Amino acid sequence: MPTDGPTPERPERPEESDETPPGSGGVFPLPVREAMKAARVVSVLLAVALIVGLGLTFGPMVFDHDTAKDRTPAGKNSGSPPLPGPTGTGPTSTGTQPGTIPPSDLPDASRRLLERGFLNVGIASNSTDLLSEGGVTGAYSGFDIEIAKVVAAHLGFGPDRIRFQSIPAQDRLRVIQQQVIDYYVGTLTITDQRKQVIAFAGPYLVSGQGVLVRTDDRVLTGFDSLLADRQVCSVTGTTTLAKLQHDIPKAIAVSRDNYGACVQDLLSGHVDAVTTDQVLLQGYVANNPGRLRLVGPAVTAERYGIGVAIDNPPLRRAIDEALRSAFTNGVWKDAYERTLGRTGIPAPAAPVLEIS
Repeated sequence: MPTDGPTPERPERPEESDETPPGSGGVFPLPVREAMKAARVVSVLLAVALIVGLGLTFGPMVFDHDTAKDRTPAGKNSGSPPLPGPTGTGPTSTGTQPGTIPPSDLPDASRRLLERGFLNVGIASNSTDLLSEGGVTGAYSGFDIEIAKVVAAHLGFGPDRIRFQSIPAQDRLRVIQQQVIDYYVGTLTITDQRKQVIAFAGPYLVSGQGVLVRTDDRVLTGFDSLLADRQVCSVTGTTTLAKLQHDIPKAIAVSRDNYGACVQDLLSGHVDAVTTDQVLLQGYVANNPGRLRLVGPAVTAERYGIGVAIDNPPLRRAIDEALRSAFTNGVWKDAYERTLGRTGIPAPAAPVLEIS
């Protein structure tokens, strides 16, 4: 029942502060409130540590404002295919890593080799133990091909990552200069004149110019005056054709696009002799037993080099390193014996690299 007396006053509720937990009404003693404040600070620090830890585990996410998608940084499971090794799936089985050339020393042209995933290798359009083309499969084989594979392996590429391109002799310097190919392996003689427009690694083989005739020819004796008034075949744009025309001007020089065509002309009687480096001619003797023979000694010392673009010294140095290794570990000798060695001529001493 209401009374006429004064209404009892309610005690005022204290204001919340940093020392008073929200909603506590200030009922906790000061030590408790201090403990609760410390607990809040610890909780914040733990949350920050957790976030940082997650970032270290999964890597920072980079936001792409153009696509409004996040992406994982390069090299962190980004989905990029591995650099090709001999099997096309990674480093070689012997531990050779793609990128033997230090990345910091790579010009754009060399760096693209690894980024592209395959090599374009120029080869001669010949058909001997230096280079032969399989009839059914079209697969290339021979000493030059083995050397090309040795170089490719050193760069981190297996045989299935090499794209061979047969290049006519007259086009060799142009395709090397224009970098249509990455390097060229195909009985390309190192000369000072050619060094003005391309670079050479090597040499990987040394031979000398000789003469090939039919077995029943008992008149011709070698690269000498007896070739005068005779039809002598060589390949357009080669040093051997130039030497024939210079040294024996009375010889009837016949030029063809490749030595296979010259040999066919010889076998059919359309020419009397073929002249080029003896190591090439040995292959034709082996492939045509009883029909062809070499006459006379070698008259030059031809040093075969691997042609690369003149503005790509890191690639040239890497090829020299591949050859140096092959010379010392027996790979070069084994390649020779399995190809050129079929002629019965033992492997010579490995060449001495030119350092320029």
